[in-house]
Amino acid sequence: MTQPLTEIPIQHFSFFPVKPNNKKVKSNLSFLHSRMGDLSVKFQPLSKKKKKMLTPNLVNYFDSEEELAKFLKDTEIFEMTDKTRNLHYLLDKNQKVIFFKLENKWTPSLHLIMKKQLNIPSVMVDEGAVRFILNGADIFGQGIIQVDKRIKEDDVLVIKNPQQTSIAVGIALVSAPDMKKGRVIKNIHRIGDKIYTFTRS
Repeated sequence: MTQPLTEIPIQHFSFFPVKPNNKKVKSNLSFLHSRMGDLSVKFQPLSKKKKKMLTPNLVNYFDSEEELAKFLKDTEIFEMTDKTRNLHYLLDKNQKVIFFKLENKWTPSLHLIMKKQLNIPSVMVDEGAVRFILNGADIFGQGIIQVDKRIKEDDVLVIKNPQQTSIAVGIALVSAPDMKKGRVIKNIHRIGDKIYTFTRS
């Protein structure tokens, strides 16, 4: 039986490998709150039952259900919740975000995308668009130089620079044929944002 979060001693959290009354705990809590909002220290290992429940939400990012099943089996995963913004995170054993849930959609983080080859469409933008995207701007068709033809409206996709580096994750506002002008991709996660900074060791 899973132990209730409220009853788990704080020293059991991988974030805080120290005694509860240690000053470092307060320091680490302040760090978390400043980086990702008030998380209320909702952090625990992801159960086998929840891994199974997540399968329909994650399978499209993998080449097959078997590949996803192997990933979930081989990866030690923890879940973390930010109640203030209704955000949910899945982290690996190094406390790096690998998936986050936003607007009821589970999305892979740049950390995972850079580490593992996923089945996820992408677009390439020109050099002039990169700095705006890294500052949080959405993606406009005029700055796109290459589009994956698989992209459909509401798809999660990766934004790459001309050097093929993944710099952001977005949600398609239109399908591939319509990505010629105007605002076409919503920027939801990028290098340097709170999720990315938190995933860094």
